[in-house]
Amino acid sequence: MGPVGAQEMVIIFIVALVLFGPKKLPELGRTIGKALTQFRRASADLKASFEREMQKSGAGNRSGKAAGTGPIDGPANPKPCRRNTRVSVLRFRLWIGTG
Repeated sequence: MGPVGAQEMVIIFIVALVLFGPKKLPELGRTIGKALTQFRRASADLKASFEREMQKSGAGNRSGKAAGTGPIDGPANPKPCRRNTRVSVLRFRLWIGTG
């Protein structure tokens, strides 16, 4: 499903005008705008806290090895964790729409 074109926007506007009336439509637009702003702000906060936690987990481990990959905690030849973390961050950014 691609972006919404001009014709679709006109149809959506007409349906909204019929359903809500000309007096309620500006109020509805403001409410939707505020909700979108709050959602963007919350997603930015979530993204920032996620990246901050990723930095903390990477900053505390200066030996070059991933945490929990020693002979007691993990397999003898662990795969590097960094690569998977970057893929996860990219997927998260794409999921919230900032990538």
